[in-house]
Amino acid sequence: MIYLFACRNSSEDIFKGIYHEMVKRGYDCIRIINDESIVAQESIDKLRDKPVVLITSDHLNLRDNGYTILEIINILNPVRRFYASHDLTTPYLIEDEKNYLYKMNFEIFVHGDLWRNIFEPTKCQIYQVGYPRWINNQSTIEYQCVFFMSSIYIYVERSIQDIYNSFQYIFDNNIPIKLPKCLNSLKFINHINSLSPNILDLDLDTFKILLKTNTVITNASSSIIIEAAIAGCNVIHIGTLLNKEYFNEFDNRVYHTKSEPACGFDTSKINIMRIAPMEKYKCDVEKLISIITKE
Repeated sequence: MIYLFACRNSSEDIFKGIYHEMVKRGYDCIRIINDESIVAQESIDKLRDKPVVLITSDHLNLRDNGYTILEIINILNPVRRFYASHDLTTPYLIEDEKNYLYKMNFEIFVHGDLWRNIFEPTKCQIYQVGYPRWINNQSTIEYQCVFFMSSIYIYVERSIQDIYNSFQYIFDNNIPIKLPKCLNSLKFINHINSLSPNILDLDLDTFKILLKTNTVITNASSSIIIEAAIAGCNVIHIGTLLNKEYFNEFDNRVYHTKSEPACGFDTSKINIMRIAPMEKYKCDVEKLISIITKE
């Protein structure tokens, strides 16, 4: 059996750690990330007529330089299909996408009760396994503060001065910046080189960094807000408030400031110490792999 992990970009692939763990255990695994490969479609085509299990956290019908997830299903007809949502701040799915999951017989991994309630248990098999990105234990704190920047597509077209004005506090204090691994991030890094930003390697594992960081600053309604709260970080969120109806259990870990610039918040908040991670969200790796492999 071939275990295919497929996604459009690394920033939306929450199964990377599971992929590497299964490879270590000797399973025949292939990981195809469209924006990291010029031969993504050819790699899928080579799997035609082979027994494949599909694992994805991607949107089902969004296109870039490779096949969409729905096209992969039509081409390979995987014997089983697994899905988990990468978007933690949107506690629902577009109805069309949800209906595709049901119609295509996806089995669903959910991170906790909040996400379990999205799906109708009579229409799909649901497994509660924790958050697949969190598979490692907590490490020693290495960073006092990191700026996890989101919505890069908005800023990549802005002037250097506008970006500096928006995030002056970040640049002036040389706070490390972690960008999602995607094509827009590569463009953005080239765009802001003159600001001499302290940018962390795009390949560094986001959740591992969170477990080693005291304070996280983030912008927009990014999943990083919830990830950082789960990891126990002190979180400063620049942007609109989360929906408290859904995110009440995380909200007391997050300090909200309504908008840019990222110097308009009470900077003393940076010195608040992190607290214990939310252990109930740690991924049950053994359970998840046993479900995928039917062992």
